[in-house]
Amino acid sequence: MGGIKLFIFDVDHTITDGTTIWEHLHKECGTWAKEGSLYLKQFLAQEINFDEFSRRDARSWQGRGIDYLHRAQGKVQIMAGFPELLRELHKRNIATAIISSTVGQFAEYLAQIYGIDYCHANPLGLKNNVLDGTIDLRVKGEAKGAFAENLAKKLRLTKTEIAAAGDSRFDLPMFAHAEHSFILRNEKFKDKCKYFVKDFFEAAKLLFA
Repeated sequence: MGGIKLFIFDVDHTITDGTTIWEHLHKECGTWAKEGSLYLKQFLAQEINFDEFSRRDARSWQGRGIDYLHRAQGKVQIMAGFPELLRELHKRNIATAIISSTVGQFAEYLAQIYGIDYCHANPLGLKNNVLDGTIDLRVKGEAKGAFAENLAKKLRLTKTEIAAAGDSRFDLPMFAHAEHSFILRNEKFKDKCKYFVKDFFEAAKLLFA
């Protein structure tokens, strides 16, 4: 599979595996049992949309120091094969990007660790290193396609030169701009992508075999 010049990644349940940064941060702040788990249940039941879900989470963390977020970040597990795939992409001079509705500071943390070139996500509000209860919703779920399109234009790339990986319906607009689309594990969307994989070891084999 030659000719790829950009690989775009979602974060939650794509770069990361298992418990998300949202849940880890709730547990660090002591807000999971009464608030975080309720908001997640409401979101999954479609009683609230993702924007409201994110705002409620952010409000529940108001007044906590940035150290709570730092501890939560260190507990998130990375998807199998992701570090190895990133090394191969860098070796081949393939650009990388995060386009995600996850916590912006966490996305930047991942970008710094793994040398990801472009990063678009939703940062929590901070004042004097204290969470202020807000979140800047720059990347709403439905907006991922626009971010992918704008990045492709910036880099002067065609659809055939772009790969993208995600796990949910929010990633489908992004896939519209990527010839090589990967869904991680979520069988509900296995027919909405070009490749359905269990981890990035499998994705790398498809890309570079």
